[in-house]
Amino acid sequence: MHTRHKKSGAPTEFLLTVNIYVLGAKRKWGLCCNNKEEQIEWYNAIKRYDGKTAEIEKDHFSLRDFVVESQYPLIQKSKWLKKQKSPPITKSQLSPARTPNRSTDRSSSADGSVIFSEGDSDRLNSTPEEKSRNLIDLEVLASIVALNVAAYCMRYGNVHVYWISIIALNLIVVNLLRREASKYDAAVSSLPSQANTFSNLKSRGKYQNKTKGPVRIKYQAFQQVRPAGTTLQRANPKANSSVADIEKEHGPMSTQSIRAYCISPYDYDLSSENAYWNVDARNFNLRVGPNYKKNRLKEPSSPALYDLISVDFIRADTTLKKASDAFTVPNIPGITDIDTGHPHVPPMFVINAWIPLEDHGVFGKVTDAPSINCVMCLAIAEHTLKALKDIDNAPPAVKLFAEWCRIAETDDEFRARFKALGIVCDIEKTNIPSFIASYNGKPALVTKSGTFIRHEHYIEFCVNVHMWGFLARKGLVTLTPKFAEFVLDIGFTIEAKRDHELPEVLLGGMRLIHFDPEKVIGDKIESVRE
Repeated sequence: MHTRHKKSGAPTEFLLTVNIYVLGAKRKWGLCCNNKEEQIEWYNAIKRYDGKTAEIEKDHFSLRDFVVESQYPLIQKSKWLKKQKSPPITKSQLSPARTPNRSTDRSSSADGSVIFSEGDSDRLNSTPEEKSRNLIDLEVLASIVALNVAAYCMRYGNVHVYWISIIALNLIVVNLLRREASKYDAAVSSLPSQANTFSNLKSRGKYQNKTKGPVRIKYQAFQQVRPAGTTLQRANPKANSSVADIEKEHGPMSTQSIRAYCISPYDYDLSSENAYWNVDARNFNLRVGPNYKKNRLKEPSSPALYDLISVDFIRADTTLKKASDAFTVPNIPGITDIDTGHPHVPPMFVINAWIPLEDHGVFGKVTDAPSINCVMCLAIAEHTLKALKDIDNAPPAVKLFAEWCRIAETDDEFRARFKALGIVCDIEKTNIPSFIASYNGKPALVTKSGTFIRHEHYIEFCVNVHMWGFLARKGLVTLTPKFAEFVLDIGFTIEAKRDHELPEVLLGGMRLIHFDPEKVIGDKIESVRE
């Protein structure tokens, strides 16, 4: 039910309209009152039988601005129909035990109130939504018939009929997927207008919303800049280990500790939760030569080119375009300020990944949406630094990475050699869906979703997972809520294609230990009731 202005044929401007549903059929009634006070009284009386209560403050009531959201938001406003002759219904006749006559129309009542009815014309004049719904039902029925016909033809037809049937099946599936995607897009596109309507009415003091709905937390991007390594803790070293002694003496963000962590990938407390540690590069099987295209051989990687400094996660309603917008990039003397001996290879490498909080569908073209933003800071390893001093005799992986740093900023094809890998440890002990488990440890090329940003002392590479292919994106979004159940190794490398570029070596990575996405912090600005 909602209020309206005076329409053609209505004797007064103090009008209320009521949608009545009986066994799925809709009837629309119009009630004209003599004055505003009477209209308010009628509204509150009828609203008690609408399944939810809502009161109007007289001082704030306005026919122009007041809107009560219906529980049937998709029903369009129907046009006014001609009046029919039938007795009126007055205030005294309105009660929960009495249902108004289905064929009542305009007539004078004792108190001057007038009732309008649409009669049976509503069912003859279907709304656009009803027509669309009937059309969709016909499409589904036609698709089912076509699938059965195609299956029959594939079973009993010749080879030409078989391939025609395959093409027809693919077209049917694409049509169904496009229909689902359009429904999702329509639902998303409707949200801003509803939010703006609520905001505008509320700001004018004309909207009194007493309905209850789900509350969503909104996060601003980005309210404050935090030191790197403060949103996710590093796991505690094993008691009485050499790493624990070094960390105790020099601190976790010291040069000595950073180097000690990388050579002790398993010296952490196994009871740690929601933490990170250095990854063992040998867990990743990468390409080796000669002639990889023919032999397809892979072997465990050599030590990573960069050591892990810190890992951070932050939740926001947008993607983190630059890591420095939310975090202070580490400044560790002797690590982040050294001269690498190569003009294009920096002492520090930052990976900034934007993980979607929900999937956008097969055809969802979304590049910026609510995300969990992951920032991983890496420092050049000592053996890589030594190799760069003599680049001509450096290992192939070091030469390849140096070349990537030199031209990836301007060469899209070479930049697209950046690869991401994920390994769920002891995956056979988890309940991960089989279609995701089959991709465990397999690399994903970061092509158009990668952004290269060169800073003074470091290179930042942004990975926009929102732009990944549907299967890869869907797998990651499905897996993210389960991160707290297992240990996850994540690594990155540069793809080697020719023999002189092989073998591949891990660029850098991290181990997430029972990481809980629900505990990721964000810059909360308000709670919005939807």
